[in-house]
Amino acid sequence: MGEAKRRKQTGAPAPRPKNSRKPLIIGASALVAVVVIAGLYLLTRPPAPTSDNLPVAGPDTPPFPAQFDQYGISVGPEDAEVVVREFADYQCPACARFAEASQRL
Repeated sequence: MGEAKRRKQTGAPAPRPKNSRKPLIIGASALVAVVVIAGLYLLTRPPAPTSDNLPVAGPDTPPFPAQFDQYGISVGPEDAEVVVREFADYQCPACARFAEASQRL
């Protein structure tokens, strides 16, 4: 007796097909979720500042209260409790603009 006839006589359900679409649907849903989350992240993050957005010192800019000394630009009293030393890269557009502006002071 064949399997189909035996199922028909006993009322047993037919076996599930071996190539189920469930893993494909789960994988596609996960991929869509990742794409949506990445898209929302890219759309909502703040823009990175560029050197075009930075203020530029002009001829009418008020003087900066700084002095040149052996260490570079000095602001404030020499015996201050806190000393900040800045190291700049003049190939960086923002650092180069700052250096230009501070030289004119």
